[in-house]
Amino acid sequence: MKKIGILTFHNVINYGGVLQCMALQDFLKAYNYEVEVINYKSKHISKNNKLIKFSSISNLIKSVLTLPFNYIRKKRYNNFIKNNLILTNDVKNYDELKKLCEEKYDYVIIGSDQVWNSEITENEADVYFLENINVKKISYAASTGDDKINDINRIIKNSSDFEAISVREETTYNKLLSNNIKAELNVDPTLLLRTEYWNTKTTVINNQNCLLLYILGKNDKIAQLSNFIRKEKKLEKIYTFSKQKFGIVGIKSIATSGPLEFLNYFKSSKYILTNSFHGTVFSIIYKKEFFVMLPSKRPERIISLLNKLGLENRIIYDVENLKEIIKDKIDYKNIEKKLEDERNKSLKYITKVIGGKIKWKLL
Repeated sequence: MKKIGILTFHNVINYGGVLQCMALQDFLKAYNYEVEVINYKSKHISKNNKLIKFSSISNLIKSVLTLPFNYIRKKRYNNFIKNNLILTNDVKNYDELKKLCEEKYDYVIIGSDQVWNSEITENEADVYFLENINVKKISYAASTGDDKINDINRIIKNSSDFEAISVREETTYNKLLSNNIKAELNVDPTLLLRTEYWNTKTTVINNQNCLLLYILGKNDKIAQLSNFIRKEKKLEKIYTFSKQKFGIVGIKSIATSGPLEFLNYFKSSKYILTNSFHGTVFSIIYKKEFFVMLPSKRPERIISLLNKLGLENRIIYDVENLKEIIKDKIDYKNIEKKLEDERNKSLKYITKVIGGKIKWKLL
């Protein structure tokens, strides 16, 4: 049985980051690989995960005021990671990472998530390319975020050291091809597993007649759009994963949610309004009627996914075009066929390089 290490952002306080890691781990387990997640603690991520932040007076005050929220949420994340990820011992530095990879694994898979975005990895970019580490490595649905030229150049520079390269966004894929770098375009790991798998991770049964907001950052159109959806569809409640309530009367904040609660709310909500990539992903996984507001930063991730599945008409800009979109129901039978094609494509990519035989069906 081949031993595979996964190197990604597994310990980040971010729903999509943790869930994509678990999905890739369990997908690989299904194909009879011995898998574990390399417990490398990125300095940038570890700094952001701290409950009290001393980077500035304003950040210190903010982190003290939100401490009860963040403590509960972080505890839920830690419990989820402990119960769902197969972790190595702590890997504290590059030398330990090099020793582990070279002595233990047949292959290391880098990805998914924005592991090739230098804004996030900062001075640890070499880690997420495993530079000067003698191990067979491939990437899976790795993302640069927004294709900065230095990030594309780093992929090109390291490409000859990879057995195979897979990226998540079409823009990255096209830029690599234009530089004569062979690459595959694959979906986020969360989409490799069917809805039935994700249902095994949730605890809710009944659907709620509600609207769920997963909005990152501030947006002055949220209240108007949410109130329109609530009125038009006669919804009883609005929930938000944000601490801010966007000026919406009667909204309930669920900001202390961990990954399990995140899945529960997506599964049980009737409508979703989001500007998040993984908010879009889990709307699709749970076959929800959803609406997407493109974020001002890094919209490529969402656009690429929606184009791939023929769902670009779910993008909204204001109430006027929402009035048209809200009339249309999503044909998930057609979407599921496209997702099956993407799953098979990803399976071929991985097994062509690593080999492997299916052990159990992905539900």
